[in-house]
Amino acid sequence: MKLVRDPVTLAGALLRMARWLDRFGSDVGGMRVMVTGRRPGGRAGESTWHLTARHSDGPHVPCIPAIVLARKLSRGESFEPGARPCQGMMTLEEFSDATCDLTITWRIVQS
Repeated sequence: MKLVRDPVTLAGALLRMARWLDRFGSDVGGMRVMVTGRRPGGRAGESTWHLTARHSDGPHVPCIPAIVLARKLSRGESFEPGARPCQGMMTLEEFSDATCDLTITWRIVQS
């Protein structure tokens, strides 16, 4: 739509606005991942993973898989070469180990 020719010219004003709005937020973030499907035996089910990050630790969350995989590589574990999602390459226990120095908690609710 080209409403803004040069977004850089708005950067200062947007940063001032963001800092002003900070007073309405908090240092707590979170996310929820819900999976629905069939459990073994064919019964319908749902699992929800709740994560809470306190004390501004939320921005660390996207880095956790890289930390877990780097630790595995440092122990001599290997992976297929190439880019791909890290799905199935770490456990929740490994995630917890990588967040032990942060104020990040998680829980799973199944129904």
